[in-house]
This record gives sequence, C-alpha cells and structure tokens, in this order.
Amino acid sequence: MASVAGRRHYAADIPNRGRIARELREAIDGEVRFDPGSQAIYANDASVYRQVPIGVVIPRHADDVVNALAVCRAHDLPVIARGCGTGLSGQV
Repeated sequence: MASVAGRRHYAADIPNRGRIARELREAIDGEVRFDPGSQAIYANDASVYRQVPIGVVIPRHADDVVNALAVCRAHDLPVIARGCGTGLSGQV
C-alpha cells in the first residue's frame, strides 16, 4: 500500500481507474499499463512483500514523467518510482 498525506490507496479501491488510464495515455508517449497482468508483475520485488499498483507508467522521456505526475497529482494519487525490482526489503 502506498501512502500519501496519511491516506492509503489500494488498486481495487480506485473507482475511476479507466479514466485515469485514458488521461495518462493522452498525456504521455510512453506505455500505460492498468491490466491485471502488469499489476501482478509490478506488485512485488525480490522480497516477500506484495503491493498491487493502481497502474504502471513506463515513460519514454522526461516530459512523460512531468505529464504523468501532473495527471496523478490531479487525481491525488501516489507515485512510486521503481528500479529493477531486486530490492529485498519491500521497496517496490
């Protein structure tokens, strides 16, 4: 679970996921993945912890990052940067 300003967000609890995904696809050139398979792939690292993301954004360039952050900010959503997924302490 990701926390922003003391609130926890769970992927299943976001009622407007489809609208968020559409807005992200319109805002960036990179990939936007909100499908269950991508959620499962990005839900854990090399540790035993698992946190299903609301969605996954794979930016192509710096403007994608800026635009994706703007969409997430407009919806008050948490953003967690991900490395290669080799963390052993649940840093995903």
